[in-house]
Amino acid sequence: MHTTMVVVGAVATLFVADAVGAWWGGAPNTAAVLGAAAGTLAVSALMLRSGRRSGLRLGYAAAALGSALGLIAVFSNAVLLIVPAMVLLGTGNSAAHLSRYAAADLYPPRRRGFVVGAIVWAGTIGAVVGPALISPSADVALALGIPPFGGVFLVALIMTAGATLSMGAAPNVKPHADAEAERGRRSVWRTRLSRAPRARVAFASMITGQITMVAIMTMTPLHIHQHGRGLGAIGIVLSAHVLGMFALSPVTGWMTDRFGSPRTIILGLAVLVLAASLTIVVPDIEGLSLSISMFLLGYGWNLTHVGGSALLTHGLTPAEQTRIQGAVDSAVWAVSAIATLGSGAIFAIGGLPLLGVAGAGLVIYPAAVLAARRIELRTAPVGNTSSEEAGP
Repeated sequence: MHTTMVVVGAVATLFVADAVGAWWGGAPNTAAVLGAAAGTLAVSALMLRSGRRSGLRLGYAAAALGSALGLIAVFSNAVLLIVPAMVLLGTGNSAAHLSRYAAADLYPPRRRGFVVGAIVWAGTIGAVVGPALISPSADVALALGIPPFGGVFLVALIMTAGATLSMGAAPNVKPHADAEAERGRRSVWRTRLSRAPRARVAFASMITGQITMVAIMTMTPLHIHQHGRGLGAIGIVLSAHVLGMFALSPVTGWMTDRFGSPRTIILGLAVLVLAASLTIVVPDIEGLSLSISMFLLGYGWNLTHVGGSALLTHGLTPAEQTRIQGAVDSAVWAVSAIATLGSGAIFAIGGLPLLGVAGAGLVIYPAAVLAARRIELRTAPVGNTSSEEAGP
């Protein structure tokens, strides 16, 4: 799914921008993010009721349907059809992200940071190779009589259908709810997220990494496109970015287990600022500067994503974990949807450098939350649910 969303998101942005202008270039990815926000709640609810495997299968099946709709949209030049296609693909993306928690359930708390990192890393090969397939897929599409952009959706259809079928071999862990968790279902977001230091820090760090990364990367292919470079150049930059997102995940997971999530998150925020600063200082598409900036942008996201996710894998009952994991992921997707749509307007006004300024400024929020919650995080031992409720 990571491969699918990177390449489909880039091509959908170009398709819409060419059809209706750069101001609407962020619309496809906004639809995908909104689909992920809604899909996270649906997938996590099904996981709670029928097990992790059932939820993952639902998400991947929705993505396969979305890929088929995207192919039809490009083939018929129906721009509006891209929106429901990307919503369904976003649902599949939400399932892929929730799979890190499904894997963490199988391991003791002291190993869950590494497990989360390993699951994120698992997408490295396909995610790095995937963007390089943009140009060849266009050639294949032309050979089949399909518009060039349709080749990516064809590849996405094959990949998501395969993911759906592969879920038949996955373990079906079911996080049974206890009575106390059931009574707190309707107020889980209000009580647990507002009172648990881990949940608040995880939310702040993950949402900042997501918004910064998605906003800048949504417009980077268009930035390259407007400078007269083809799909091959876009694929190279995307490969560098996705390499940063996934390749070092086991190292990030080890760092999280060894030094703690707060330090991992702080490092991630620093890397995000560096990446955003490079887009301000050296936004040129020539040379390695843009590829380096996009690699760092991906790794900054990785550090905040893995570090924040690890905070949500212990300290609560299994049912509460499943609900809060879904709630945090859904909120992250929903808020970042606004930034994704806004990225098109910001790009139209000031280009990639202005997006870099906005992205660098966002780190103030998680830095402030970390500073406010540092004492509570130190006194919240792994597996101690009561200490999670020590916040005001």
